Amino acid sequence: MKIAVSIQDPDLNNSKLTGLTREMVADLGRRPGLEAESFEDSPQTGSKGDPVAVGKFILQLLGSGGAVTVLLNGFKAYFLRRQTLKVDIKRADGAKFSLHAENMSDHNLAVTATQLTRFLKG
Repeated sequence: MKIAVSIQDPDLNNSKLTGLTREMVADLGRRPGLEAESFEDSPQTGSKGDPVAVGKFILQLLGSGGAVTVLLNGFKAYFLRRQTLKVDIKRADGAKFSLHAENMSDHNLAVTATQLTRFLKG
């Protein structure tokens, strides 16, 4: 299942958010059951470098519910570092699921995993 991921953090400028996006794509793409790729944006006139959309990437979840646990554990590491981070996951039909630091506490992680699994099934 392919999902679109969008990250926001009011404490990061576009350059730092782009760096965080690339780091997440590389990190999550190395995890079992996940494939990650940059979401390419239309190049701006006069811009240089890869046309990577700021804060956006595509994830492919492989297999069953185990991929959701791997995904949430991957995101958890980023939420521990950045309490102001917000992650939106969007299905192909446009429905959106948001993650915040409070969703990723040890206490709430199991509930979040159940809700995300249900969301992804549509």
